[in-house]
Amino acid sequence: MERAGAILELLAGAKSGLTLSDIAGRLDSSKSFLFKILTSLQRSGLVLVEPNTHRYRLAQRLVLLAFRYLETIEFHDYCLPVLRTIAEKTGELTQLAVAEGDRFHYLTKVEGVQPLKVVSLVGQPVELHAQAMGKAWLAALPDDRALRLAVLHELRAFTSRTITSFDSLREEVARTRERGYAVSDEEFAEGVYGVAVAVIVSRLGHLPVGAISVGMPKSRVTHSRVEEVIRFLRAGVEELAMIWPYGTEFTGTR
Repeated sequence: MERAGAILELLAGAKSGLTLSDIAGRLDSSKSFLFKILTSLQRSGLVLVEPNTHRYRLAQRLVLLAFRYLETIEFHDYCLPVLRTIAEKTGELTQLAVAEGDRFHYLTKVEGVQPLKVVSLVGQPVELHAQAMGKAWLAALPDDRALRLAVLHELRAFTSRTITSFDSLREEVARTRERGYAVSDEEFAEGVYGVAVAVIVSRLGHLPVGAISVGMPKSRVTHSRVEEVIRFLRAGVEELAMIWPYGTEFTGTR
């Protein structure tokens, strides 16, 4: 089951699909072992293989299952009004990332009305060291857990401004924790500025369950505008924390 999950995660990030050799190399497993798992996933309708290239892809059924799950829990009914309010007030892309154990990924978004927009990252994992969402979440975690996640995370350089050393990241997390919000100043993408605040649920022992961010072109950034965005974000995370529908079984420590 663990290998099957790892295969699905690999395929989710492979736009052109992957061959059996690709998968075996990335998972450091034998082809014969992985082939049996892939065959089972095919029979279940979760994976398909192109007959000409022999490249594996995720099947549409997996997407339909994900949408069915979201409809069942009605999570968007909880969070979209909060995100919509922030997007309307700021005019900028507003996104929500959620934690599931030690994983942190973009879940949903509301576009702003500004003509020049920032690209959404819904469905993608959050880069803990390079994006405001990731820094906000790390800063809200207990020191030992934040330290463990930071050590395990690859500090990949996305721009010349990306934090690529553990010491620098630790200092940035400390600054974020002190001021109560995180920023990403062209650290993930050139010309993009992000601000984020963690969603912390007091009834779950002050557990940081996610974060809300506002992303905007650097050309629209001013001190007063950032201060205004932070006020809207803080109001939004407080509202979402009050109506958060899950318990620790979804967002707890692993």
